[in-house]
Amino acid sequence: MPDRAPLLATRPATEQDLPWLALLRHGPDAAPPDGEALAALRVLLDGGAIVLVDGLPGGLLRVHRGSRDWAIQQVQLLPQYRRAGIGSRLIAEVLAEAQHARRLSAATAVKLARWTIPPCPKPGSRAPAHSPPAAAAACWG
Repeated sequence: MPDRAPLLATRPATEQDLPWLALLRHGPDAAPPDGEALAALRVLLDGGAIVLVDGLPGGLLRVHRGSRDWAIQQVQLLPQYRRAGIGSRLIAEVLAEAQHARRLSAATAVKLARWTIPPCPKPGSRAPAHSPPAAAAACWG
């Protein structure tokens, strides 16, 4: 990764992003999505945003923004962008936005690539030793 922090932006995920989402989810050797695979990818469009890293697609951020609460549903990045603080930055931005809107759910769950972290426990609890730093920051930060 470069010496400077990459510029991050998001844009809504659309039908045109489905082939790219298949690449993100299944890797470069995956067959083009059709049938059930395509239907499963379409689910990612609900609340989904393409994460742009220095202007290029680099991941997916899914956030449920309900009228009463919000929940981070998924943070998934291409391998070259993992462990560079990008996921932590995305989570921090959503948390700040949710706190500003007073919509943060106590049951926020974060999916980091293939690692799913359970919902955050009650305030004051300690992070499990096996939790990735970004997830720990989201719950216990």
